[in-house]
Amino acid sequence: MSATVKAAPATKKDKLNSLYKECGLVKEDVHVHQHYTILTRSGIEKVQAHYGIQVSYKALVLQEKYVVIKAIGTMVEENTTAKIETYGSATATNCKNSYFAETAEKRALSRAVLKLTGLYQHGFFGEEESEDFGKAVQQAQQATASAPAVVNQPAAQQPISEIAYASEEQKAEITRLLNNPVIKPGEKTKMLLGIHQLTEERADGAITKLNATIEEREGAQKAA
Repeated sequence: MSATVKAAPATKKDKLNSLYKECGLVKEDVHVHQHYTILTRSGIEKVQAHYGIQVSYKALVLQEKYVVIKAIGTMVEENTTAKIETYGSATATNCKNSYFAETAEKRALSRAVLKLTGLYQHGFFGEEESEDFGKAVQQAQQATASAPAVVNQPAAQQPISEIAYASEEQKAEITRLLNNPVIKPGEKTKMLLGIHQLTEERADGAITKLNATIEEREGAQKAA
């Protein structure tokens, strides 16, 4: 029996505190930014282990400098099973090392874990999802090597409500438009990879642009 993903607690601070207690996180597993919280690779794996999340992978694109990996994640809780599909990519522009396949797999895993546990809705991201996230974690660890654990610094934890992310309705509309036959596979994959990071404003813009693109291409097909 399928179920929706696990609902997160009412606040980001509550969720962070519960993660520390339930998943055995330490300060090196977490970096708190003004608008989001980054979980390092070790943090993601601890969350995955705690919730018993199973992930399988499928390579969709395997080129020298362009890789897309699909992750299929499942989580069983209270006799119900939640299942999601998500993607991780690595290109020469978003991956500074030469391990494109490995990086894409790590990003796909991170997204699967964060989606299944409901952490995205509270502004949690994986260190592997962006080169900038990785740099932010490294800089923070170097600057705060002797600082107390993040969970004891409530002043640094600000609610994610400062950013209005795309609603589920907006994401559903974008996905519906992307399934139109005139949208190229590469365009669809690129949009889906970043859909969870869209703000409401950017989502509205994407919907407008997709509608215009579909109308233009369908018109060109009829005229041909």
